[in-house]
Amino acid sequence: MWHLRYDDPDYERKRKAEADRLRERHPFILSVPFDAVPLGWMTLLWRYADAVDGLLREHPEARYETLQIVSPEGAFAIRFAASADINAAVGSLAHRVSAVRSQTCDMCGGEGFAIVVDGQAAVRCPEDSESLGYRILWKGGGTT
Repeated sequence: MWHLRYDDPDYERKRKAEADRLRERHPFILSVPFDAVPLGWMTLLWRYADAVDGLLREHPEARYETLQIVSPEGAFAIRFAASADINAAVGSLAHRVSAVRSQTCDMCGGEGFAIVVDGQAAVRCPEDSESLGYRILWKGGGTT
């Protein structure tokens, strides 16, 4: 994945390259309106795409389902191929998101924002540009 800041002059080119890599690695993602997806949120897409990909390998009887991720920058939908078992394991993200709110970053102590999924918060660090413009931090430690 690219390591860059929003003021990087190659931001849009790198964002397109990252979108192409994501589509190539996960062909089951049928449509993602990448123009609406900030580059850093692709970190979260990779997390869910990897999870769904592993489940798809176990369940070839796939059907299609649209998952939605809501961020302060706006909502965007991702159409995944999904089976009933995958739905049970991963769930419809739109129904699992309970809040989008400001939250203190565990790493720098600054105010970022969080998307809360299943009681866990993915926090955008306001200072750290290590992971695609910012790091996604999960409650309880660990980073993506």
